[in-house]
Amino acid sequence: MSDGIRSLNAKQNMGNSRGAEHCDVLISYRRKGGAEVARYVADYLRGRGYSVFLDVDALGSGNWSKELEQRISECRDFIPVISEGFFDRCIAEEGDVVRRELAIALEHRKNVVPLLVADQPFPAGLPQDISGVAFCNGVRYVHDFGPGSLAKLARLLTSHAGGVERLDSGEAYPRVIVAILAMYYGGYAGASSGESLLFMGPFGDMTQFTTTAILTFLKEMVPVILLLTFLSYSRKIPGERLFVGAWIPFWAIFLPLLMVVCSVIVVFCFHLINLESYFAGGVLGQLAGLGLTVALIKYRAWAPLAMAFRALLR
Repeated sequence: MSDGIRSLNAKQNMGNSRGAEHCDVLISYRRKGGAEVARYVADYLRGRGYSVFLDVDALGSGNWSKELEQRISECRDFIPVISEGFFDRCIAEEGDVVRRELAIALEHRKNVVPLLVADQPFPAGLPQDISGVAFCNGVRYVHDFGPGSLAKLARLLTSHAGGVERLDSGEAYPRVIVAILAMYYGGYAGASSGESLLFMGPFGDMTQFTTTAILTFLKEMVPVILLLTFLSYSRKIPGERLFVGAWIPFWAIFLPLLMVVCSVIVVFCFHLINLESYFAGGVLGQLAGLGLTVALIKYRAWAPLAMAFRALLR
């Protein structure tokens, strides 16, 4: 086995992949010159919720090759880590494993995003079946600016990070969804707080209207989550598209906590300006919800929540 192992023994690695979860991103690399960068890329993407498969390099023929071909055909994004000499064997050997990987990815029209480690990544005389890789939109990798290079790489992927980690992917859609729900429930909590002040007086029964707001959230949101989860399973719609699945722990903590914080902000502000109003409470609650969402994303405040749930599920 001339090039040895990337992360596991080939047979063990491919054997364990049978029945494993579907992976959206597949990383291809040469053991010599590319292993360290490939592992760094995989760790970076996994840390942001991407489902990543680290393939094996130049391990000869065997039953695992069919499994690897299936992995490539199923993935959405294909990342070749093009280190020095990456294409040497592709040109010299028609049956080279890396050449086969690239050819399959290009043939299946995968989103191929080369990570360019070599100074001159694409030599002359590339075989016709992989020559298209030279025209793919790639990212130059500079070791001293690794995180910046990988952030650019992530923006070129068509698959998305899973669950709440999508808030850190630069994708606008999940941020908009979180902001809309935060404003809705923040506005509800603020309006409830403003109305309660009219009848209960300053801080008269904050526990009561906070509890009422949380129970209202549970009454409204839980049925929606259950319905979307049912649709996801029955219609085979990915949970990520409906913001359920890996998102459920985030909703379960973030929205009730947001409602409590918005209630506190509204009551505090109303005491400062000596105001008691249902409408003003709703508007202030919406602004507070939007502000908390911006802070949540900017400072990655969701990360401790995600880590806590992972720890509970272990």
